[in-house]
Amino acid sequence: MERNINPKKIIVFFIGLNLWFCPVAAQTSAFAVGVRGGATLTDIGGTGTLDLRYTWYGDLSGGYQLGLAVGAGIGYGQIKYTGSEHLAYTRTDYVGNAIHYTVDADYEQKNRFASAETSLLAAFKISGFTLNIGPRLLFPFSRSATQTISNADIVAYYPRYNVSIPNEEITGRLTTPYDHSCAATMPKYHLLLALEAGWEFALDSRSSLGLQAYADIGLWSSKISCSEDAPLIDVAPIETVNTPAEVRVHSACVHPKRYFDIGVRFYYTFYHISERSRRIHTGDSKAHHNRYLIR
Repeated sequence: MERNINPKKIIVFFIGLNLWFCPVAAQTSAFAVGVRGGATLTDIGGTGTLDLRYTWYGDLSGGYQLGLAVGAGIGYGQIKYTGSEHLAYTRTDYVGNAIHYTVDADYEQKNRFASAETSLLAAFKISGFTLNIGPRLLFPFSRSATQTISNADIVAYYPRYNVSIPNEEITGRLTTPYDHSCAATMPKYHLLLALEAGWEFALDSRSSLGLQAYADIGLWSSKISCSEDAPLIDVAPIETVNTPAEVRVHSACVHPKRYFDIGVRFYYTFYHISERSRRIHTGDSKAHHNRYLIR
């Protein structure tokens, strides 16, 4: 996996960017509850997340609002990896004959995970248009996987007799499809660049509904622990006469691609607007009246 991006520098950059642009006294704060759902593109799969967000907006000239959004979420997803392997190794039978094996196999591995996440996003808004950008940390805290061998071609070759024996029980055969549980091959955490853009529709002066398209782009992820010592399909030596060769199936050594998903976020927002901000947006100039006017 590519690891030339320093995650600490990315986080520091976005924190600094937010502190630079975010006004000292935010005029509007918003709490949002929503859901996100989408698909992973680098590997086949999908995710769904309960999304909680708290945002501070500062009022700028021209009706712009700029601020900082702190988010948290919990979700569930599934990612499917597919691949094929060509294996070659040598075993012996009970009288010492060498057997050269060639094995071709196709597999599909389904990884299921529950995840927690946290994000720190720069938030921009004008009228109903919204744009958020910043780092998101994703932690798949519970992971499981199953693997299906959809095809397995096991050919045993005896060089002493110049004989090939394909897919026979005595020299090794695997009935497919073959399903079994296996070790999950997802990284334990990901650093993502989150991009969100969409529109909010006001329900009243203090609440709105929002719809955004989003993308999570993988910047860095933890290393996968994967042993390549055991082949995907391993045929044991034939040690006793008239005893079929034992065929063992191990987990495929999968190296996931960089994480990337897209989808839609739907959310409800409740706003708290400061008195000063309310005067700016409503044109209330009461605070500027001459205090010496006779009432």
